[in-house]
Amino acid sequence: MPNYSPYAVANLAFTLGAALTRHVVAAVDAVHQGDFTVSPYYFSTEFNRLTVGIYGAGKLGAIEGKMWKSIGAKVLAYDPYPSDFARQYVKFVSEDDLLQSSDIVSVHVPYFPGKNDNLINSDFLKKMKETAFLINTARGQLADTNAVAKAIEDNEIAGYGADVVIDETRINGHKFNSLAEVPNSSVQSLMKLYPKVLITPHMGSFTEPALEDMISISYDNFHEMQETGDVKNKVEYKG
Repeated sequence: MPNYSPYAVANLAFTLGAALTRHVVAAVDAVHQGDFTVSPYYFSTEFNRLTVGIYGAGKLGAIEGKMWKSIGAKVLAYDPYPSDFARQYVKFVSEDDLLQSSDIVSVHVPYFPGKNDNLINSDFLKKMKETAFLINTARGQLADTNAVAKAIEDNEIAGYGADVVIDETRINGHKFNSLAEVPNSSVQSLMKLYPKVLITPHMGSFTEPALEDMISISYDNFHEMQETGDVKNKVEYKG
């Protein structure tokens, strides 16, 4: 939802990347179980030494890039249609350069059914660093879930943070009593890799500013469509 407060989704993407990098969730879980030892697993780098790759640098991706740049990270981006707005915060590079160089790869591309399904596949993942984290707050269909799980199991990437999953209509909005009840085996496989895998329930736009924008933009779109037969906020596939 790039027009509904891009900061909302960008904030969550940033948070997932930061939490994975510093192993925050694993540490908090251990402490809640009474383990106050500092595990070697918690060892990490610092954010100002990271190279962050923004895969899809529209307004939302550019905002996340701005956040990382503000704390000293090197920010790369790949987008077939680079914007001047994004250039303020990112350095545009090729897809391969971004995947091979980044410590965090954050995906911000729209999903076009039948066009970019499983964009994140085994070939995509094999180009990433073994120590890199992948973040997907875009759409679950962009990622081959089984390929992501296998890449983590095989230590081809370090972890995955997502606000989206496949089969969302059967999963989101439901409360399951156990992992076994989640009605998709590939999503189960990902969830079993927690805390290397962090999944949130598609809450990226669940903020007060985003809700305000949803109401005002939806009203404006409806009014514009009635008056002109077109709307400026439509998303078109340019492939």
